[in-house]
Amino acid sequence: MDRTRMSRALYLSVQRMLAAGAISKGAAASAIASTAEGYSFPTNLDRDRVSAGWRRETAI
Repeated sequence: MDRTRMSRALYLSVQRMLAAGAISKGAAASAIASTAEGYSFPTNLDRDRVSAGWRRETAI
């Protein structure tokens, strides 16, 4: 996954939503952090199917 490219694509959308009052600063920060830092799964969910044994609780 190209996290830099994903973050750049997200930036303008988040900026517009903040300006329109559609999301809070906290929601924007969460979206940016999850895009830049990834998610708490041990695999790429775009390619690999999830089995019950792979799931774990998120940090949120």
